[in-house]
Amino acid sequence: MATKQSNINDIAVDLDIGGTFTDCFVTYEGGHTIAKSSTTRYDVSVGAIRAIETAAKTLDLELGQLLARCESVRYSTTISMNTLIERSGPKLGMIATAGFEDTTIIGRARSWVDGRQLDEVRNKAAAFKPKPLIPRDMIVGVKERLDWSGSVLQKIDRDDVIKKVHQLVDQGAMGFVVSLLWSFQNPVHENEVREIIDELYPEKYLGAMPVLLSSEISSTSGEYPRTMATILSSYIHNDLSHELRSLGDELRNRNYTKPVLLVNNTGAVSKVVKTPALNTYASGPVAGLLGGARLCEHYEISNAVLTDMGGTSFDASLVVDGNPRYYAFHPVIENFFVSLPMLEVSTIGAGGGSIAWINPLTERLEVGPRSAGAMPGPACYNLGGREPTVTDADLVLGYLDPERFCGGQLELDIERARMVIATNVAEPLGLEVPEAARAIKQIVDGRAGNDLFKNVALRGLKPEDFAVFAFGGAGATHAVGYSSYLGAGGPIYVFRFSPVFCAFGSAVSDIAHVYQTDELMPVLSSGVNDFILDSSAYNSAVDGLFQQAHRGLEEDGFDPKKAEYILELEMRYGSQIQNTVVQTTILHVDSEEDIQRLADSFTEQYIELWGPGSAYPAGGVEINLFRLRASIPSQRAKLPKMKMGKSDPSGSLLGTREAWWDDSFAPTPVYDLGQLNSGNVVVGPGLAESDATTLVIPPGWECQIDEYETAVLRLSEN
Repeated sequence: MATKQSNINDIAVDLDIGGTFTDCFVTYEGGHTIAKSSTTRYDVSVGAIRAIETAAKTLDLELGQLLARCESVRYSTTISMNTLIERSGPKLGMIATAGFEDTTIIGRARSWVDGRQLDEVRNKAAAFKPKPLIPRDMIVGVKERLDWSGSVLQKIDRDDVIKKVHQLVDQGAMGFVVSLLWSFQNPVHENEVREIIDELYPEKYLGAMPVLLSSEISSTSGEYPRTMATILSSYIHNDLSHELRSLGDELRNRNYTKPVLLVNNTGAVSKVVKTPALNTYASGPVAGLLGGARLCEHYEISNAVLTDMGGTSFDASLVVDGNPRYYAFHPVIENFFVSLPMLEVSTIGAGGGSIAWINPLTERLEVGPRSAGAMPGPACYNLGGREPTVTDADLVLGYLDPERFCGGQLELDIERARMVIATNVAEPLGLEVPEAARAIKQIVDGRAGNDLFKNVALRGLKPEDFAVFAFGGAGATHAVGYSSYLGAGGPIYVFRFSPVFCAFGSAVSDIAHVYQTDELMPVLSSGVNDFILDSSAYNSAVDGLFQQAHRGLEEDGFDPKKAEYILELEMRYGSQIQNTVVQTTILHVDSEEDIQRLADSFTEQYIELWGPGSAYPAGGVEINLFRLRASIPSQRAKLPKMKMGKSDPSGSLLGTREAWWDDSFAPTPVYDLGQLNSGNVVVGPGLAESDATTLVIPPGWECQIDEYETAVLRLSEN
């Protein structure tokens, strides 16, 4: 809870820039406060400063006072995602090894299905590969060659590089991607190319251009995913750099003196200068996953589904056995298969701004994936939106207060919402407006609920064993609707800071870096399973990663002795193509017993992931990649514990409002969510409002405020 006091210190600001809203979570000695503002797409720093200023006012501070005392600003964003979706990045040139210029154009055999929805995959007649971000005429090959081990077979031809660079610049290149064969084993030729470009176009010239090397962005095997990771990072580099520079300038102009930190999709927080642009892709949802894992630890919950329903999308992720354990090591980003480890978050277009429309082919109502965004936004915003959205439906159904939405900053026009639903949905389907609004809500809840169920059940897990955390501005409104698809009657947790949960997630995230090296090391032979691991090579690889980690932490001003280290190995059976990630405590191999423990750990974790009978030790076991995560633990943003009081919630009753339940409107009690005290119980039907969200409690459900002021929903026992 925010407390007005002008002498507070130990302030930290965490921002999450979404497609519709900018969320702000401010922690200080003894508490926290939250704020939201509309995302200003023309310059995200404007919306960010507004959100921080709103938070400062709740603490009785001027903006400059708060930022002068601020120890850190952490930032997660969807800028990267938006740049790729809109294809608004710069024109790039790519330099490849001569003879391999078509790698990204040819793609993979599965390129036409990567990232596609099931109905798109089934429609093979309309199948197509994604349009390349760098067209063929902007790709050149240079004379050079390394072998598989990184040894130089043909030295790089400097004159050839200069000629090809000039060719790309003359054709309009505004940046360079350099991806040469086997550069992850030896980056010498990629480094030479960058040095040549820097000589030709130094920083003092207006023509200076960013140069990204595949050996630095994704130092792993696999030409196509490694190159695509570098291309995507280059493509979003300029937009993200501009936004961060703008935000940094605005913060410094208002007395902030520390660096801005970025949340990475690997689950780490690092300085801007040490973060490749692609590592910020989906960093907002990843921050939410990290925050959910911390709260699972706090509540001693083993399994939880984390759901974030905002204005543009619905994100879902899992905490299993207390950890955010699922990584996508070769994720598909905007239909491109890349080599980049990131915590796995499922995203669908099902948010408050998702547009409801009649599919002309099926004549059926659909919701999303298109979104009205922040501008013009839902029709009820009265900012020019002409299509019905989920928020319009929620307003018509009586769940939202038109005068209190977003803390009263934006008054909603319910008549306009009724009109667009009537014109676009109700009349074409022969429904009354409330029935059409209910149909919109049911469809969006169904899309989100089915996504949740698949996320859990298809991993061999039991959906009924999972608690649900609901966050995002629309999460509390739709939580019961989509959670019912898991087949359980709760518990559903809605936190006081749920509307800005991703910003909370970055507040409790560790300062961390991830280091990795691509090394192929057989562990057990096929058939008889002899011990064949080269212990000196293993120990050398691990020691090298620790040296990098120690150096990186010291450069950032941290004591390596205070860091926590997690060693991960990508391992597989000898006949497999895909790797399985294994966490291990074996930092040095000194005996055959160590090798056996390593192999047994792989088998145990493999069976845990894929089920009994899935292991195949006869194929042999091998390591393909070493990854070390070094982190400085965060100690902030703890939940204060309150004394449980009486169950009667009438002290926070605001009044009643007509809301739709089952098949008709009924007078429904409306409570002030911020004034509900620990111990209070609201029996459905009921609504509980705050400045940033509305909690919907349907008939048959009840909500209790626990000792941490969290709203916990369960099916009523009565």
